[in-house]
Amino acid sequence: MTVEEKTAPGMLSPQGWRKVANRVPPNWNVTVADVRDMIHRSAQIMIVMNRMDTELKSGRHKAPTTKEEFANIVKQSQLNLTQEQRIAEVKKMNGAFPGNGFCPCASRKKYKSCCDPKKKRQLW
Repeated sequence: MTVEEKTAPGMLSPQGWRKVANRVPPNWNVTVADVRDMIHRSAQIMIVMNRMDTELKSGRHKAPTTKEEFANIVKQSQLNLTQEQRIAEVKKMNGAFPGNGFCPCASRKKYKSCCDPKKKRQLW
């Protein structure tokens, strides 16, 4: 990926996903959908890891040693988030979220019509 693609992978359009997939050696069998899914998953993993870091630094939890403890800390971090923190997290994803999924800011709207930075804003 180019430097621009790495800094804002969520801002890639489907044509951008296709360009990235075409740069991969053919014997790797990487499709456009694989590139899209990788971008979405990596952005979501970054959010989870940032939440984990915040929870551990707060001193409320010790470092998890099992996947159940890890899941519990992530669940607790979800409960502790304010709406402003959720929106800030979504903005950090820089568009790397499936547009038809519900927005992670918990607004109950679809991402593409809520926090997606690619959405066109109407001026009245």
